[in-house]
Amino acid sequence: MAFRLLLLAACAGLTLLAGCSSDTTAPNAPVTHNRPFVKDHEAVLRFKAKIEDIQPMGRDLSISVTPASSDPRFVISVRILAVDDANPPFGPGEVKHLGIGNPAEFFGPDFNAVIGHTMTFDVNWIVSKDRQWRFRDLHLTE
Repeated sequence: MAFRLLLLAACAGLTLLAGCSSDTTAPNAPVTHNRPFVKDHEAVLRFKAKIEDIQPMGRDLSISVTPASSDPRFVISVRILAVDDANPPFGPGEVKHLGIGNPAEFFGPDFNAVIGHTMTFDVNWIVSKDRQWRFRDLHLTE
């Protein structure tokens, strides 16, 4: 009899057992822990760099690639020459490996001809509250 009452109560959505929560939020709802949500900071970062290499993604597994497009399939290795920002994520002299989509769409059909050339790039630089950064929408300014 008690089992039937518990079953009926469960079917009706009632909570009879002590310690059970009546929280009706979705199980996958984000938990904020009473902290205000802080939006990421986004800025355009302009830098000048010399293109050292262009290769398919995954050819050299020893390099750390920073995605700079939504679907990176190729890696461009660039040596940073100058950065127009007060607190950039990298500085002159550093070599960065940026993941891009199609280099033919980015540089033109003869994309290997740009190796060794210096170019100016703009990229959306997104910095989160904990100072983690990522890039989005890399493009040439020249």
